Amino acid sequence: MKFNFELFTATGGSYAEKVSIRSNGTIGLSQGLMRRRKLTEGQWFAQLYYDAENNAIGIKFIQDKDAKGAVRVGARQYKGADGTANFSGQIASRAFLDFNGIEYRSKKTTSYSPEWNEELGGLVVVLERADADPDDSESSDGEGVGNDSPNNEEPPQEGATS
Repeated sequence: MKFNFELFTATGGSYAEKVSIRSNGTIGLSQGLMRRRKLTEGQWFAQLYYDAENNAIGIKFIQDKDAKGAVRVGARQYKGADGTANFSGQIASRAFLDFNGIEYRSKKTTSYSPEWNEELGGLVVVLERADADPDDSESSDGEGVGNDSPNNEEPPQEGATS
């Protein structure tokens, strides 16, 4: 059997898809999410949805700045310790969070693993529920968390890599 191994050199970064709700009222997008959904290429916007019954946020990434409810996805590029390009992203979402009664003012950033939802055509983040076990949430003190195809508005399918 012949293998085509490639050396992994991008050490020191996080490549998991994470969405964070930050204490400043922004939704943070991890480097892993930014890369996998190709949000590092071109200018992107998000449409935000809320499902009160399931206490879930929906995020659909688009490139149409004039679309109803479109909010700019801010992307920041910086060099890592090894000189590689790293990214983080954020969506200004204070009005969305306040309107839907989603708590964000705590000092701790809460991080979630989003899931692809075919019906929405975007990511779904199920928030903590009042009846949920607190040990099931993923929280972190860090705030680095921000990807779709630059040529069309449909994000890659679940499990797609760039």
